[in-house]
Amino acid sequence: PHWLHVAHLNTAGGKMSKSKGEFLTVSLLEEKGYDPIVYRFFCLQSHYRKSLVFSWENMDNAAVAYNKLIARIAALNPEAGEVDETAAATLKEGFVKALDNDLNTSLAVTAIYDVLKAKVSDATKLAVLADFDTVLSVGLLDRAATLREKLAAERAAAEAAKQAAAEAERAAAAADPFVAEILAAVLRDRSFYGEHGGITVSGGEPLMQAEALLPLFRRLREEGIHTALDTSGCRLDDAVRALLAETDLVLLDYKYTNDQDYR
Repeated sequence: PHWLHVAHLNTAGGKMSKSKGEFLTVSLLEEKGYDPIVYRFFCLQSHYRKSLVFSWENMDNAAVAYNKLIARIAALNPEAGEVDETAAATLKEGFVKALDNDLNTSLAVTAIYDVLKAKVSDATKLAVLADFDTVLSVGLLDRAATLREKLAAERAAAEAAKQAAAEAERAAAAADPFVAEILAAVLRDRSFYGEHGGITVSGGEPLMQAEALLPLFRRLREEGIHTALDTSGCRLDDAVRALLAETDLVLLDYKYTNDQDYR
């Protein structure tokens, strides 16, 4: 067995102690909304021989750093490539060297970021980080896996909502006599203008009818029909931006009432 004495945990006012009524507990961290593992991560970034200054601001910074780290690990694909044992052994050397240097956990944490920057497969990175975490115990892979699953579920839900919205919009467009009439005419004459032709909306100012044109242009895009707007560019808001996103070509015709503005 080994006995290890670490330096004091201080506050801005000095040493933290029970006699002063200033001491930190895990339950207090949790009451204030902090994950205890973030506190562990915070402590690991300092050498055990040095006093550590605690503050809630420092805890906030540690939480941000930890969450960013977990997000970077979650972005790794466990199925991307195979584990390169030779590269993994090289990456582990820096971690082991840091701990052999009087348990320099600060450098050991830095080794995590070195792994993430290394030009090796994701599978290799995850294998090395799993090995590191058997020492650091900050939940690197478990937390990353949980976040990865959560993000995947959110992406799936967003895609499902997007598809449902698109389906509802298609149904609304099909029920709109304006869209149905123009779409039918365009499809009927498709053999005349071929694969590279399409429809141009002009006359008056198309952008003033952006809301009405949007479902039509989306249906035309779904049918692979080229769209163009002949406009003076007199309007720009969310409705127009949505319409422009569905438009293949904009014929921008600047119009001014006097020569000075035109120039």
